[in-house]
Amino acid sequence: MILVVLENQRGKIHPFSIEALVAGQKFAKNLNCDLAVLCIGEKVEELKSQAQNFKSSKLILAKHSLIDMYSADGYSKVLSDVITELSPKYVLFGHSYMVRDFVPRVSAKLNIPFVSDIISVDFNDGNPHFSKQVFNAKLATSIEISSDQALLSFQSAAFSSDDIEEGEAGTEEDFDV
Repeated sequence: MILVVLENQRGKIHPFSIEALVAGQKFAKNLNCDLAVLCIGEKVEELKSQAQNFKSSKLILAKHSLIDMYSADGYSKVLSDVITELSPKYVLFGHSYMVRDFVPRVSAKLNIPFVSDIISVDFNDGNPHFSKQVFNAKLATSIEISSDQALLSFQSAAFSSDDIEEGEAGTEEDFDV
């Protein structure tokens, strides 16, 4: 399973998260697996209503008054619990300040590698290879992950929101926070 975490901007999906959702749809197609979308944070019902328009297998809602407002501790706890329960192969994010704040905590807690700032992905024989800029963006390097799971964040414009597949969001599930 691929899990895309939608960043919540006061009830609207962050533009980087739309791009991460495009990445998730491509991962699911290339790796022949399900795509789940996690809605978390303030006005989660509004986020859900927007996410229902995009093709996925499952839409997961994490609701609790303690995560209505962003906190690195709250978000990392909820995401860690979701990952532990669902065991997704890849967890995808748009690369934002919020993601840079809380995802390293999830990575450390669950001992899952976090590859950040990815600029592109190539699928070779069902194995994704990630490109990432290094040395102040003077060079790009290719990364292959040997771990069973990984947390991945994509730079803005690594995927185009114009490529989003619209359609049914599949089943809905409330995650017990």
